[in-house]
Amino acid sequence: MRFFKTRGGRLLFLAGLFPALSQTEPASFESAHLGPGLFSYTFRRGDAQTVWGFESNSGIIQLYFPGVVAIENPPTWSRVVHSSGRIVWTVPAGPIFLDEPVTFTVRSCLNAVTTYSGSADGLGPYGAIFTDLYELPDYRRVDIIGFQALTYPGPALPVLTIERASSDVILRATAVSDGFILEASGSLDKAAQWLPVPTTISNFEFTLRVPAAEGLRFFRLRHPCIP
Repeated sequence: MRFFKTRGGRLLFLAGLFPALSQTEPASFESAHLGPGLFSYTFRRGDAQTVWGFESNSGIIQLYFPGVVAIENPPTWSRVVHSSGRIVWTVPAGPIFLDEPVTFTVRSCLNAVTTYSGSADGLGPYGAIFTDLYELPDYRRVDIIGFQALTYPGPALPVLTIERASSDVILRATAVSDGFILEASGSLDKAAQWLPVPTTISNFEFTLRVPAAEGLRFFRLRHPCIP
């Protein structure tokens, strides 16, 4: 699937159009994991004879980044954090070109790390630049508007699985950041009481065997900073 932005800021989802554009990478993108939950993302002009340009409130950089607690970006950029976990950066007063290095630093309450690449179902690319393309050296705007997909490290949400094993059930979780609590309840009603289940997390993982004879139980992983 290809994603293109209209002049009005809407995103159109087009399949199979302009394949050459999807391979264009006018921006050089560098990312770094600086410490627990802390990442930096730097954009600058690449080797292509084109550069991305951002007009006032037109064109975006977006990254999926769960558990955001702090963001630092240049004063010429603004950002919005969506409930889906996406950070969207825009330029209030353009034009601004991804020419000289631009760095965004983001901190998460999660310390497990994963690599984001490709697209999330129904949400488009995890990370991408959507904006206008300009030809160098005179910064002439190209008629085609497109995107550059990004692959980057970021904070990971845990994955919890359950399987039957004889008279027991086995719970396994991966990418479990510090602060996550396993909870269990006998109901999914709004008034249901969720109680903590003791677990030992090692290397961001745990395995727990529970007797199936205890009856119907629902399990969830909860973190104070994740809605």
